[in-house]
Amino acid sequence: MKKLLSILLLGVFPFWGLWAQEYYKLLFDNFEKGKIVYTTGGSKEVLLNYETVSENMLFMLPDSTIWELAQPKEIALITIGDRVFEHVNKGTFYEKIKTGDEYTYVRWKSNVVSRGKEAGYGIISNTGAIDNVDQAAYGRGGIARLKSTEKFETTSRNICYQKIDNKFKRISCKGIETTAKYKPAFPLGEFIRPEGVNPVLSPDTSSVFFSPMNQAKVRWEESDAFNPGAVVKDGKICVLYRAEDNSATGIGTRVSRIALTETTDGFTMKKHPVPVIFPADDNNKLYEWPGGCEDPRVAVTEDGTFVIFYTSWDRKVARLCVATSTDLVNWEKHGPVFKDAYGGRFLDKWSKASSILTTLKDDKLVITKINGKYFMYWGEYLIYGATSDDLKSWTPVLDEKGELKVLMAPRKGYFDSDLTECGPPAIWTEEGIILLYNGKNKAGEGDPNYVTNAYCAGQALFDAKDPTRLIKRLDKPFLVPQESFEKSGQYPAGTVFIEGLVYYQNKWFLYYGCADSHVALTVYDPLKK
Repeated sequence: MKKLLSILLLGVFPFWGLWAQEYYKLLFDNFEKGKIVYTTGGSKEVLLNYETVSENMLFMLPDSTIWELAQPKEIALITIGDRVFEHVNKGTFYEKIKTGDEYTYVRWKSNVVSRGKEAGYGIISNTGAIDNVDQAAYGRGGIARLKSTEKFETTSRNICYQKIDNKFKRISCKGIETTAKYKPAFPLGEFIRPEGVNPVLSPDTSSVFFSPMNQAKVRWEESDAFNPGAVVKDGKICVLYRAEDNSATGIGTRVSRIALTETTDGFTMKKHPVPVIFPADDNNKLYEWPGGCEDPRVAVTEDGTFVIFYTSWDRKVARLCVATSTDLVNWEKHGPVFKDAYGGRFLDKWSKASSILTTLKDDKLVITKINGKYFMYWGEYLIYGATSDDLKSWTPVLDEKGELKVLMAPRKGYFDSDLTECGPPAIWTEEGIILLYNGKNKAGEGDPNYVTNAYCAGQALFDAKDPTRLIKRLDKPFLVPQESFEKSGQYPAGTVFIEGLVYYQNKWFLYYGCADSHVALTVYDPLKK
Protein backbone atom coordinates (compact mmCIF):
# COMPACT_ATOMS: atom_id res chain seq x y z
CA MET A 1 0.00 0.00 0.00
CA LYS A 2 2.93 2.32 0.65
CA LYS A 3 4.00 1.69 -2.92
CA LEU A 4 0.55 2.58 -4.25
CA LEU A 5 0.61 5.81 -2.25
CA SER A 6 4.02 6.70 -3.62
CA ILE A 7 2.79 6.10 -7.17
CA LEU A 8 -0.10 8.50 -6.59
CA LEU A 9 2.19 11.12 -5.07
CA LEU A 10 4.88 10.61 -7.66
CA GLY A 11 2.40 11.52 -10.38
CA VAL A 12 1.74 14.87 -8.67
CA PHE A 13 5.08 15.56 -7.03
CA PRO A 14 7.78 13.73 -9.00
CA PHE A 15 10.66 14.89 -6.79
CA TRP A 16 9.05 14.04 -3.46
CA GLY A 17 7.25 10.77 -4.14
CA LEU A 18 10.16 8.51 -3.31
CA TRP A 19 10.61 10.11 0.08
CA ALA A 20 6.97 9.46 0.85
CA GLN A 21 7.38 5.80 -0.06
CA GLU A 22 10.34 5.33 2.25
CA TYR A 23 9.16 7.23 5.33
CA TYR A 24 5.40 6.97 5.23
CA LYS A 25 4.01 5.52 8.50
CA LEU A 26 0.63 3.80 8.86
CA LEU A 27 -1.03 2.49 11.99
CA PHE A 28 -2.06 -0.72 10.23
CA ASP A 29 0.06 -2.93 8.01
CA ASN A 30 -2.50 -2.75 5.24
CA PHE A 31 -5.67 -0.96 4.27
CA GLU A 32 -8.43 -2.80 6.09
CA LYS A 33 -12.17 -3.01 5.60
CA GLY A 34 -13.90 -0.46 7.79
CA LYS A 35 -17.07 1.58 8.10
CA ILE A 36 -17.62 5.32 8.03
CA VAL A 37 -20.59 6.31 10.20
CA TYR A 38 -22.12 9.67 9.34
CA THR A 39 -23.70 12.12 11.80
CA THR A 40 -26.99 11.53 9.96
CA GLY A 41 -26.90 7.87 11.02
CA GLY A 42 -25.99 6.46 7.62
CA SER A 43 -22.83 4.48 6.99
CA LYS A 44 -20.48 3.39 4.20
CA GLU A 45 -17.98 0.54 3.97
CA VAL A 46 -14.55 1.39 2.58
CA LEU A 47 -10.88 0.36 2.90
CA LEU A 48 -9.26 2.50 5.59
CA ASN A 49 -6.01 3.18 7.37
CA TYR A 50 -4.66 5.74 9.83
CA GLU A 51 -1.60 7.81 8.96
CA THR A 52 0.22 8.74 12.15
CA VAL A 53 2.32 11.64 10.91
CA SER A 54 -0.46 13.94 9.75
CA GLU A 55 -2.91 12.14 12.08
CA ASN A 56 -5.52 11.62 9.41
CA MET A 57 -7.64 8.79 8.09
CA LEU A 58 -6.83 7.58 4.60
CA PHE A 59 -9.09 5.55 2.37
CA MET A 60 -8.68 3.67 -0.90
CA LEU A 61 -10.90 3.99 -3.91
CA PRO A 62 -11.72 1.01 -6.19
CA ASP A 63 -9.00 2.16 -8.62
CA SER A 64 -6.41 1.70 -5.81
CA THR A 65 -5.70 5.41 -5.44
CA ILE A 66 -5.39 6.62 -1.87
CA TRP A 67 -7.07 9.73 -0.50
CA GLU A 68 -7.16 11.64 2.73
CA LEU A 69 -10.30 12.34 4.76
CA ALA A 70 -9.56 16.02 5.35
CA GLN A 71 -12.00 17.84 7.67
CA PRO A 72 -14.89 15.38 7.18
CA LYS A 73 -17.63 17.45 8.82
CA GLU A 74 -20.37 14.89 8.41
CA ILE A 75 -18.46 11.88 9.81
CA ALA A 76 -19.17 10.87 13.43
CA LEU A 77 -16.87 7.89 13.79
CA ILE A 78 -14.99 5.21 11.90
CA THR A 79 -14.67 1.52 12.73
CA ILE A 80 -11.87 -0.73 11.49
CA GLY A 81 -12.44 -4.30 12.59
CA ASP A 82 -13.27 -4.13 16.30
CA ARG A 83 -11.50 -0.79 16.75
CA VAL A 84 -13.43 2.47 17.00
CA PHE A 85 -12.09 5.91 16.03
CA GLU A 86 -14.14 8.95 17.02
CA HIS A 87 -14.02 12.10 14.92
CA VAL A 88 -13.19 14.84 17.38
CA ASN A 89 -12.27 17.98 15.50
CA LYS A 90 -11.28 19.04 11.98
CA GLY A 91 -10.45 15.59 10.71
CA THR A 92 -8.61 14.36 13.80
CA PHE A 93 -9.64 10.89 14.95
CA TYR A 94 -9.13 9.48 18.44
CA GLU A 95 -9.19 5.74 19.06
CA LYS A 96 -11.71 4.84 21.77
CA ILE A 97 -10.19 2.19 24.07
CA LYS A 98 -12.02 0.73 27.05
CA THR A 99 -9.87 0.87 30.22
CA GLY A 100 -11.69 -0.53 33.22
CA ASP A 101 -15.03 1.22 33.64
CA GLU A 102 -13.99 4.20 31.52
CA TYR A 103 -12.83 4.91 27.99
CA THR A 104 -9.48 6.33 27.05
CA TYR A 105 -9.06 8.17 23.77
CA VAL A 106 -5.70 7.85 22.06
CA ARG A 107 -4.61 10.38 19.51
CA TRP A 108 -2.06 8.53 17.41
CA LYS A 109 0.86 10.76 16.58
CA SER A 110 4.35 10.30 15.19
CA ASN A 111 7.28 12.62 14.64
CA VAL A 112 10.26 12.32 12.39
CA VAL A 113 13.60 12.97 14.04
CA SER A 114 16.46 14.00 11.76
CA ARG A 115 19.86 14.03 13.44
CA GLY A 116 18.17 14.69 16.74
CA LYS A 117 16.06 17.54 15.35
CA GLU A 118 12.34 17.22 14.81
CA ALA A 119 11.21 17.67 11.23
CA GLY A 120 7.68 17.44 9.93
CA TYR A 121 6.85 15.45 6.85
CA GLY A 122 3.91 13.69 5.26
CA ILE A 123 0.88 14.85 3.33
CA ILE A 124 0.16 18.57 3.47
CA SER A 125 -3.32 18.72 2.03
CA ASN A 126 -5.34 21.81 1.18
CA THR A 127 -8.48 19.81 0.48
CA GLY A 128 -11.72 21.00 1.96
CA ALA A 129 -14.36 18.98 3.68
CA ILE A 130 -15.06 15.59 2.17
CA ASP A 131 -18.71 14.84 2.65
CA ASN A 132 -18.89 11.95 0.20
CA VAL A 133 -15.88 9.70 -0.17
CA ASP A 134 -16.95 8.76 -3.70
CA GLN A 135 -16.44 12.36 -4.81
CA ALA A 136 -13.24 13.10 -2.99
CA ALA A 137 -10.65 15.27 -4.67
CA TYR A 138 -6.99 15.47 -3.82
CA GLY A 139 -6.15 19.15 -3.49
CA ARG A 140 -2.91 20.95 -4.07
CA GLY A 141 -0.27 20.11 -1.53
CA GLY A 142 3.09 18.52 -1.19
CA ILE A 143 5.67 16.76 0.91
CA ALA A 144 7.86 18.66 3.33
CA ARG A 145 11.30 19.05 1.86
CA LEU A 146 13.83 16.79 3.61
CA LYS A 147 17.32 15.97 2.44
CA SER A 148 17.52 12.35 1.30
CA THR A 149 21.05 12.07 2.74
CA GLU A 150 19.82 12.61 6.29
CA LYS A 151 18.94 9.77 8.64
CA PHE A 152 15.30 9.80 9.70
CA GLU A 153 13.67 7.91 12.53
CA THR A 154 10.00 7.89 13.42
CA THR A 155 9.13 8.04 17.09
CA SER A 156 5.71 7.60 18.67
CA ARG A 157 4.39 10.61 20.54
CA ASN A 158 0.90 9.35 21.28
CA ILE A 159 -1.44 11.52 23.34
CA CYS A 160 -4.12 10.02 25.61
CA TYR A 161 -7.28 11.66 26.90
CA GLN A 162 -10.35 10.89 28.93
CA LYS A 163 -13.67 12.39 27.94
CA ILE A 164 -15.24 14.27 30.86
CA ASP A 165 -18.44 16.32 30.42
CA ASN A 166 -18.00 16.06 26.65
CA LYS A 167 -14.53 17.58 26.87
CA PHE A 168 -11.18 15.82 26.56
CA LYS A 169 -8.78 15.87 29.49
CA ARG A 170 -5.24 14.86 28.73
CA ILE A 171 -3.88 11.95 30.84
CA SER A 172 -0.77 9.80 30.95
CA CYS A 173 -0.55 7.05 28.29
CA LYS A 174 1.25 4.76 30.76
CA GLY A 175 -0.48 1.39 30.88
CA ILE A 176 -2.45 2.09 27.70
CA GLU A 177 -1.74 -0.08 24.66
CA THR A 178 -0.55 2.51 22.15
CA THR A 179 1.06 0.30 19.55
CA ALA A 180 -0.89 -1.57 16.91
CA LYS A 181 -0.13 -5.27 17.23
CA TYR A 182 0.65 -7.11 14.02
CA LYS A 183 -1.97 -9.73 13.17
CA PRO A 184 -1.22 -12.47 10.63
CA ALA A 185 -3.75 -12.76 7.82
CA PHE A 186 -4.59 -15.35 5.19
CA PRO A 187 -2.81 -15.95 2.93
CA LEU A 188 0.51 -15.49 4.67
CA GLY A 189 3.07 -13.88 2.43
CA GLU A 190 4.55 -12.92 -0.08
CA PHE A 191 7.52 -15.14 0.75
CA ILE A 192 10.76 -14.27 -1.03
CA ARG A 193 13.99 -16.30 -1.13
CA PRO A 194 16.89 -14.17 0.14
CA GLU A 195 19.54 -13.71 -2.52
CA GLY A 196 22.81 -15.57 -2.24
CA VAL A 197 22.16 -17.54 0.97
CA ASN A 198 20.44 -20.78 -0.10
CA PRO A 199 20.78 -23.59 0.61
CA VAL A 200 21.35 -22.73 4.27
CA LEU A 201 22.12 -26.36 5.21
CA SER A 202 23.75 -29.13 3.19
CA PRO A 203 25.19 -32.61 3.90
CA ASP A 204 28.45 -32.71 5.84
CA THR A 205 30.83 -35.66 5.50
CA SER A 206 32.92 -34.54 8.47
CA SER A 207 30.18 -34.95 11.10
CA VAL A 208 30.73 -38.09 13.19
CA PHE A 209 29.11 -39.51 16.32
CA PHE A 210 28.85 -42.85 18.11
CA SER A 211 25.57 -44.55 17.16
CA PRO A 212 23.98 -46.69 19.91
CA MET A 213 22.11 -48.63 17.26
CA ASN A 214 25.18 -49.38 15.15
CA GLN A 215 27.55 -49.57 18.10
CA ALA A 216 30.03 -47.71 15.96
CA LYS A 217 30.97 -44.24 14.83
CA VAL A 218 28.92 -43.09 11.84
CA ARG A 219 28.94 -40.11 9.49
CA TRP A 220 25.38 -39.24 10.42
CA GLU A 221 24.74 -36.42 7.90
CA GLU A 222 26.97 -37.61 5.09
CA SER A 223 24.26 -37.94 2.43
CA ASP A 224 21.38 -35.56 3.13
CA ALA A 225 20.25 -32.67 5.36
CA PHE A 226 16.62 -31.71 4.81
CA ASN A 227 13.03 -31.33 6.11
CA PRO A 228 13.56 -28.82 8.96
CA GLY A 229 11.43 -27.68 11.87
CA ALA A 230 12.16 -24.35 13.53
CA VAL A 231 11.51 -22.47 16.77
CA VAL A 232 12.84 -19.35 18.52
CA LYS A 233 14.89 -19.70 21.72
CA ASP A 234 16.95 -17.09 23.57
CA GLY A 235 16.74 -14.61 20.70
CA LYS A 236 17.91 -17.11 18.09
CA ILE A 237 16.22 -19.24 15.45
CA CYS A 238 16.84 -22.89 16.22
CA VAL A 239 16.41 -25.28 13.30
CA LEU A 240 15.95 -29.01 13.86
CA TYR A 241 16.51 -30.91 10.64
CA ARG A 242 16.54 -34.47 9.34
CA ALA A 243 19.99 -35.84 8.56
CA GLU A 244 20.76 -39.08 6.75
CA ASP A 245 23.86 -41.21 6.70
CA ASN A 246 25.13 -43.10 3.66
CA SER A 247 24.18 -46.61 4.78
CA ALA A 248 22.02 -47.33 1.72
CA THR A 249 20.69 -45.89 -1.53
CA GLY A 250 17.13 -44.74 -2.07
CA ILE A 251 14.42 -42.75 -0.27
CA GLY A 252 13.55 -44.29 3.10
CA THR A 253 16.43 -46.78 3.13
CA ARG A 254 19.06 -44.74 4.96
CA VAL A 255 19.05 -44.05 8.71
CA SER A 256 17.61 -40.68 9.71
CA ARG A 257 18.49 -38.65 12.79
CA ILE A 258 17.41 -35.19 13.94
CA ALA A 259 20.06 -32.51 14.37
CA LEU A 260 20.13 -28.98 15.77
CA THR A 261 21.54 -25.74 14.46
CA GLU A 262 21.01 -22.10 15.41
CA THR A 263 21.22 -18.74 13.69
CA THR A 264 20.80 -15.05 14.51
CA ASP A 265 20.32 -13.84 10.95
CA GLY A 266 18.28 -16.75 9.60
CA PHE A 267 20.92 -18.27 7.34
CA THR A 268 24.35 -18.31 9.00
CA MET A 269 24.17 -21.61 10.86
CA LYS A 270 26.04 -22.81 13.95
CA LYS A 271 25.56 -26.57 14.22
CA HIS A 272 25.36 -28.70 17.34
CA PRO A 273 28.11 -31.30 16.89
CA VAL A 274 25.95 -34.44 17.23
CA PRO A 275 22.29 -35.28 16.54
CA VAL A 276 19.84 -34.63 19.39
CA ILE A 277 17.15 -37.22 18.55
CA PHE A 278 18.19 -40.58 17.13
CA PRO A 279 17.43 -44.31 17.35
CA ALA A 280 18.84 -45.37 20.70
CA ASP A 281 18.47 -48.20 23.17
CA ASP A 282 15.50 -46.51 24.83
CA ASN A 283 11.72 -46.73 25.30
CA ASN A 284 11.08 -45.99 21.60
CA LYS A 285 13.53 -48.53 20.19
CA LEU A 286 10.71 -50.77 18.93
CA TYR A 287 9.44 -48.03 16.61
CA GLU A 288 12.69 -46.30 15.54
CA TRP A 289 15.00 -49.20 14.68
CA PRO A 290 16.37 -49.57 12.03
CA GLY A 291 15.08 -46.59 10.00
CA GLY A 292 15.42 -43.82 12.55
CA CYS A 293 13.71 -40.49 13.30
CA GLU A 294 12.38 -38.34 10.47
CA ASP A 295 10.77 -35.01 9.53
CA PRO A 296 10.62 -32.91 12.73
CA ARG A 297 8.04 -30.21 13.39
CA VAL A 298 8.64 -28.24 16.58
CA ALA A 299 6.77 -25.63 18.64
CA VAL A 300 6.94 -24.17 22.15
CA THR A 301 4.49 -23.60 24.99
CA GLU A 302 4.15 -20.27 26.79
CA ASP A 303 6.15 -21.65 29.72
CA GLY A 304 9.09 -22.63 27.50
CA THR A 305 8.52 -26.35 26.96
CA PHE A 306 9.52 -27.41 23.46
CA VAL A 307 7.37 -30.04 21.80
CA ILE A 308 8.63 -31.92 18.75
CA PHE A 309 6.65 -34.23 16.52
CA TYR A 310 8.59 -36.59 14.30
CA THR A 311 8.15 -39.84 12.38
CA SER A 312 9.59 -43.05 13.77
CA TRP A 313 10.48 -45.48 10.99
CA ASP A 314 10.90 -49.20 11.64
CA ARG A 315 10.74 -49.74 7.86
CA LYS A 316 7.31 -51.30 8.24
CA VAL A 317 4.95 -48.64 9.59
CA ALA A 318 5.53 -44.91 9.93
CA ARG A 319 4.32 -43.62 13.31
CA LEU A 320 3.92 -40.04 14.46
CA CYS A 321 5.85 -39.64 17.74
CA VAL A 322 6.32 -36.83 20.25
CA ALA A 323 9.12 -35.68 22.56
CA THR A 324 9.59 -32.71 24.91
CA SER A 325 12.56 -30.64 26.03
CA THR A 326 13.46 -27.45 27.86
CA ASP A 327 16.76 -26.84 26.05
CA LEU A 328 16.35 -28.43 22.57
CA VAL A 329 19.33 -30.71 23.26
CA ASN A 330 18.05 -33.16 25.83
CA TRP A 331 14.74 -34.72 24.82
CA GLU A 332 12.31 -36.99 26.60
CA LYS A 333 10.61 -39.35 24.16
CA HIS A 334 6.93 -40.10 24.81
CA GLY A 335 6.43 -42.57 21.97
CA PRO A 336 3.70 -42.73 19.32
CA VAL A 337 1.08 -40.02 19.84
CA PHE A 338 -1.88 -42.37 19.21
CA LYS A 339 -0.71 -45.39 21.23
CA ASP A 340 -3.43 -44.98 23.88
CA ALA A 341 -6.31 -43.61 21.80
CA TYR A 342 -9.34 -45.85 21.37
CA GLY A 343 -7.61 -48.81 23.00
CA GLY A 344 -4.58 -48.57 20.69
CA ARG A 345 -6.68 -48.77 17.53
CA PHE A 346 -4.37 -46.42 15.60
CA LEU A 347 -1.00 -47.45 17.06
CA ASP A 348 -0.03 -49.56 14.07
CA LYS A 349 -1.73 -47.40 11.44
CA TRP A 350 0.44 -45.26 9.18
CA SER A 351 0.70 -41.74 10.62
CA LYS A 352 2.97 -38.80 9.80
CA ALA A 353 3.22 -35.02 9.64
CA SER A 354 1.83 -32.93 12.50
CA SER A 355 0.91 -29.24 12.45
CA ILE A 356 0.10 -28.30 16.04
CA LEU A 357 -2.06 -25.22 16.63
CA THR A 358 -0.13 -22.11 17.68
CA THR A 359 -0.87 -18.42 17.92
CA LEU A 360 1.21 -15.24 17.75
CA LYS A 361 1.51 -13.83 21.27
CA ASP A 362 3.90 -11.04 22.19
CA ASP A 363 5.58 -11.49 18.80
CA LYS A 364 6.24 -15.18 19.38
CA LEU A 365 4.51 -18.29 18.07
CA VAL A 366 3.34 -20.37 21.03
CA ILE A 367 1.20 -23.47 21.34
CA THR A 368 -2.42 -22.65 22.14
CA LYS A 369 -5.66 -24.43 22.96
CA ILE A 370 -8.98 -24.26 21.18
CA ASN A 371 -12.24 -25.26 22.81
CA GLY A 372 -10.31 -26.24 25.91
CA LYS A 373 -7.89 -28.67 24.22
CA TYR A 374 -4.67 -28.71 22.25
CA PHE A 375 -5.27 -29.39 18.57
CA MET A 376 -3.15 -30.59 15.69
CA TYR A 377 -3.61 -31.32 12.01
CA TRP A 378 -1.85 -34.45 10.81
CA GLY A 379 -1.53 -36.73 7.79
CA GLU A 380 0.50 -37.05 4.59
CA TYR A 381 -2.17 -37.97 2.03
CA LEU A 382 -5.38 -36.82 3.65
CA ILE A 383 -5.33 -34.28 6.46
CA TYR A 384 -6.98 -35.23 9.74
CA GLY A 385 -7.23 -33.71 13.21
CA ALA A 386 -6.44 -34.77 16.78
CA THR A 387 -6.85 -33.33 20.29
CA SER A 388 -4.90 -33.61 23.53
CA ASP A 389 -4.98 -32.52 27.15
CA ASP A 390 -1.26 -32.94 27.83
CA LEU A 391 0.54 -32.66 24.44
CA LYS A 392 1.76 -36.25 24.78
CA SER A 393 -1.28 -38.48 24.28
CA TRP A 394 -3.46 -37.55 21.33
CA THR A 395 -6.93 -38.63 20.23
CA PRO A 396 -7.79 -38.59 16.50
CA VAL A 397 -10.99 -36.79 15.48
CA LEU A 398 -13.54 -39.28 14.13
CA ASP A 399 -16.58 -38.78 11.90
CA GLU A 400 -20.15 -39.97 12.53
CA LYS A 401 -19.19 -43.45 11.26
CA GLY A 402 -16.34 -43.79 13.71
CA GLU A 403 -13.66 -43.39 11.03
CA LEU A 404 -10.93 -40.76 10.79
CA LYS A 405 -12.60 -37.49 9.86
CA VAL A 406 -11.12 -36.08 6.65
CA LEU A 407 -10.52 -32.34 7.00
CA MET A 408 -8.80 -31.76 3.66
CA ALA A 409 -8.09 -33.96 0.64
CA PRO A 410 -6.33 -33.80 -2.74
CA ARG A 411 -8.08 -31.94 -5.57
CA LYS A 412 -8.12 -33.15 -9.15
CA GLY A 413 -6.67 -30.58 -11.53
CA TYR A 414 -4.64 -28.77 -8.88
CA PHE A 415 -1.06 -28.77 -7.59
CA ASP A 416 -2.21 -30.83 -4.58
CA SER A 417 -3.94 -33.50 -6.70
CA ASP A 418 -1.86 -36.44 -5.40
CA LEU A 419 -1.57 -35.67 -1.70
CA THR A 420 -1.98 -32.98 0.95
CA GLU A 421 0.55 -33.19 3.78
CA CYS A 422 0.79 -30.97 6.85
CA GLY A 423 3.59 -28.41 7.01
CA PRO A 424 4.75 -26.26 9.94
CA PRO A 425 2.63 -25.45 13.01
CA ALA A 426 -0.78 -23.99 12.17
CA ILE A 427 -1.53 -20.39 13.20
CA TRP A 428 -4.73 -19.34 14.96
CA THR A 429 -5.99 -15.86 14.03
CA GLU A 430 -9.30 -14.09 14.54
CA GLU A 431 -9.96 -14.57 10.83
CA GLY A 432 -9.33 -18.30 11.01
CA ILE A 433 -6.61 -20.92 11.33
CA ILE A 434 -3.86 -20.70 8.71
CA LEU A 435 -2.46 -24.07 7.71
CA LEU A 436 0.58 -24.18 5.47
CA TYR A 437 0.84 -27.56 3.78
CA ASN A 438 2.66 -29.57 1.13
CA GLY A 439 0.92 -30.64 -2.05
CA LYS A 440 2.05 -33.17 -4.66
CA ASN A 441 1.10 -32.88 -8.34
CA LYS A 442 -0.38 -36.12 -9.73
CA ALA A 443 0.50 -37.47 -13.17
CA GLY A 444 -2.40 -36.96 -15.58
CA GLU A 445 -4.68 -35.46 -12.93
CA GLY A 446 -2.77 -32.47 -11.62
CA ASP A 447 -2.09 -28.91 -12.67
CA PRO A 448 -0.22 -28.94 -16.02
CA ASN A 449 1.57 -25.73 -15.01
CA TYR A 450 3.70 -27.72 -12.57
CA VAL A 451 5.98 -30.70 -13.03
CA THR A 452 4.45 -34.12 -12.47
CA ASN A 453 5.18 -35.39 -8.94
CA ALA A 454 6.55 -32.01 -7.84
CA TYR A 455 5.99 -31.00 -4.23
CA CYS A 456 4.75 -27.41 -3.89
CA ALA A 457 3.52 -25.45 -0.87
CA GLY A 458 -0.05 -24.31 -0.34
CA GLN A 459 -2.17 -22.58 2.28
CA ALA A 460 -5.59 -23.33 3.72
CA LEU A 461 -7.88 -21.46 6.10
CA PHE A 462 -9.94 -23.27 8.74
CA ASP A 463 -12.64 -21.89 11.03
CA ALA A 464 -11.32 -20.02 14.09
CA LYS A 465 -13.89 -21.71 16.34
CA ASP A 466 -14.14 -25.09 14.62
CA PRO A 467 -10.67 -26.24 13.49
CA THR A 468 -12.20 -29.15 11.55
CA ARG A 469 -14.14 -26.88 9.17
CA LEU A 470 -12.22 -25.92 6.03
CA ILE A 471 -13.17 -22.46 4.73
CA LYS A 472 -10.93 -22.10 1.69
CA ARG A 473 -7.49 -22.76 0.28
CA LEU A 474 -5.25 -21.29 -2.39
CA ASP A 475 -5.72 -22.67 -5.88
CA LYS A 476 -2.09 -21.95 -6.74
CA PRO A 477 0.96 -22.77 -4.60
CA PHE A 478 2.81 -19.91 -2.95
CA LEU A 479 6.17 -21.74 -3.20
CA VAL A 480 7.29 -23.98 -6.05
CA PRO A 481 10.61 -25.69 -6.93
CA GLN A 482 12.70 -23.38 -9.07
CA GLU A 483 16.31 -23.46 -7.90
CA SER A 484 18.70 -26.18 -9.11
CA PHE A 485 19.10 -27.64 -5.59
CA GLU A 486 15.31 -27.88 -5.34
CA LYS A 487 15.14 -30.05 -8.46
CA SER A 488 18.01 -32.49 -7.93
CA GLY A 489 19.31 -34.72 -5.15
CA GLN A 490 17.07 -37.58 -4.04
CA TYR A 491 13.96 -36.11 -5.64
CA PRO A 492 14.69 -34.66 -9.10
CA ALA A 493 10.99 -34.01 -9.86
CA GLY A 494 11.37 -31.02 -7.57
CA THR A 495 10.54 -30.51 -3.91
CA VAL A 496 10.00 -27.55 -1.62
CA PHE A 497 8.85 -29.31 1.55
CA ILE A 498 7.84 -26.82 4.26
CA GLU A 499 8.10 -27.77 7.94
CA GLY A 500 9.66 -24.90 9.91
CA LEU A 501 8.05 -21.48 10.45
CA VAL A 502 8.99 -18.79 12.98
CA TYR A 503 8.12 -15.14 13.55
CA TYR A 504 11.44 -13.47 14.25
CA GLN A 505 12.43 -9.80 14.26
CA ASN A 506 9.05 -8.87 12.75
CA LYS A 507 9.46 -11.24 9.82
CA TRP A 508 8.31 -14.74 8.97
CA PHE A 509 11.14 -17.21 8.32
CA LEU A 510 9.99 -20.38 6.52
CA TYR A 511 12.44 -23.29 6.28
CA TYR A 512 11.93 -26.09 3.81
CA GLY A 513 13.55 -29.25 2.50
CA CYS A 514 14.90 -29.24 -1.04
CA ALA A 515 14.60 -32.48 -3.03
CA ASP A 516 15.21 -34.51 0.14
CA SER A 517 18.80 -33.27 0.16
CA HIS A 518 19.19 -29.67 1.43
CA VAL A 519 17.53 -27.00 3.57
CA ALA A 520 16.58 -23.56 2.24
CA LEU A 521 14.93 -20.41 3.52
CA THR A 522 12.26 -18.01 2.29
CA VAL A 523 11.17 -14.86 4.14
CA TYR A 524 8.00 -12.77 4.38
CA ASP A 525 8.27 -9.21 5.67
CA PRO A 526 4.77 -7.91 6.54
CA LEU A 527 6.04 -4.32 6.60
CA LYS A 528 6.80 -4.53 2.89
CA LYS A 529 3.39 -5.86 1.93
